[in-house]
This record gives sequence, structure tokens and C-alpha cells, in this order.
Amino acid sequence: MARYLLWLYPQVWRERYLAEMEELLQEHPLTNWTLIDLFLGSIDAHLHVNLIPGRLTAMTYRLRNSEIVIFCAFVFYTLAWLAVRLVRDPLAAWQQATQQHPEIKITLNIVDGLEGLALLGVAAGALPLLITIFAFAFKKKRWDILGLLAVPPLAFITLVGYLLVLGPASTQKVNGNTAPEASLTPLAFLLQMGFVILLLAGVIASLVSITLCLKKSQLDKPLLDLILLPAGIVTLGITGGLVGTIVLIALLYTEAPQLTSVVPLAVSLIVMLATGLITLTAFRQGWIARANP
Repeated sequence: MARYLLWLYPQVWRERYLAEMEELLQEHPLTNWTLIDLFLGSIDAHLHVNLIPGRLTAMTYRLRNSEIVIFCAFVFYTLAWLAVRLVRDPLAAWQQATQQHPEIKITLNIVDGLEGLALLGVAAGALPLLITIFAFAFKKKRWDILGLLAVPPLAFITLVGYLLVLGPASTQKVNGNTAPEASLTPLAFLLQMGFVILLLAGVIASLVSITLCLKKSQLDKPLLDLILLPAGIVTLGITGGLVGTIVLIALLYTEAPQLTSVVPLAVSLIVMLATGLITLTAFRQGWIARANP
């Protein structure tokens, strides 16, 4: 698999480094991070062809890739966390269950708090990055970067507009029934599915645009060293939230199974496990890169 990824690199890179990299891959054990690093490195090589020949595996690039992976993983973790919070719907059943088993509510509050911690880490890391990217784009007149930065707010505006225009129609029940268990009309179901698809498309487009902005901008190692601290906070929030979610799901199935019938807890847990593993691996690689010149 790793050898196939090497063919994603520019031809000039392959002419210079292919044989060396194939030999290196044979000497060292292959990990999931190696595959991620090779894939991100191929994108970086295409964006910085002018640096070839050069040390494309420099620690600065490895550090940047680690932080990109962590912040992207946070987005998918948050989507899974939002799905887990659906255990509170319907609210009456949730309140009854948590009155009898208050530890369920306490655990969910802890998971929510750890999500907030991770969000603070993202905000702390994003602010200096955005300032640096904006300054670089304006100084170099890189309008392509500014255009990419416009994608996330445009996606957000599109989602808000969708809700404002089509939101009321997406909640209509059959025969005007207002009971929580009543079925949605076919149109309402399609509109809700449309919102989910639009949300996923917006998330993916935003992640791609931000990643390309980071790849196209000149970010020095001292800044990336600084950003690793917020990335560590994000990693702590995600891994702690993962542990809390495992405890929460165990409590739900043993003490309040009626709350698990409408929530895709298994899917959410798988996503959280994946993002937790990815963030831990990426942070470890970033820490190693930070310790090297």
C-alpha cells in the first residue's frame, strides 16, 4: 500500500527519492501514520514542487501534517459527539431515566465538558494560524488562499439559509400529528436527509479548503511548535471524551436501554475510537518532530 502511495508524488520527486523511499520502507515497520504521512506528503510535494530537490520529509512538514490531522479529526469527533447527545431525545424519557440514574447525566456532562475543552484547543490553535495565513495571503497577493478561506463561512451561511427556508417543512408530521413518535411526511424526511447531506458536504469542503490553505501558506517551525500545545489540548479532550463515551454507553445499556433505541451509538463509538487513535498517533509524531530541528 505504501509503495502505491509513492506514485502519487510528482515525477521529479520520484526520480530523486523513489528508490531511497522504497528502501526506507523496507527497513522500518509500516504503521497507519506512515500511510497518512505519505498521503499528506504527496499533496505537499505537488504544492511545493519548487522545493525539490530538498528535504521534503523535514520535521517542519511532519509537524504541520500532524496538526492538520488532529484538527480534522476533531471535526469528525464532534459529529459523533453530537450524535451521542441524541440520547436526550425525547427529553421526557431522558429526565425520567436520569432521575433514577443520575450517574448517566453526570457522565454525559463530563463528555460535554471534554468536548468544550477540545473546542477551546481548536480555537487557541486556529487564531494564530488564521492571522498568519491572512497576513501571508495579503502580503503575497494570494487570492486563491483567500478564496479557500471563504469556503467555511459560505458553507455555514448555506446551512443556516437551508434551515431558515426549509426548516419548518422538514418537521411536519403525517396528518398534522404533533406527537413525538408520529412519522414525518415524505417531504419532511427528504428535507432532513438533504440537510444531513448538505452538512457533510459542507464539513468536507471546509476541511479540504483549510487543509489547502495550510499547505499553500508559509508556516515556520516556531509557530507550528506553538500550535502543538493547543493540538495537545484537542487530543486530551478527544481521548478523554472517548473514555467518557464508553462509560456512558455502558451505563445506558445496563441502566436505561430505552434511551438507546433511536441513537446510532455503535457508529458514533467507532468514529470516536478512530479519531482518538488518529489524534494520539498524530500528536506523538508531532511531538517527535517538535523535538528535532
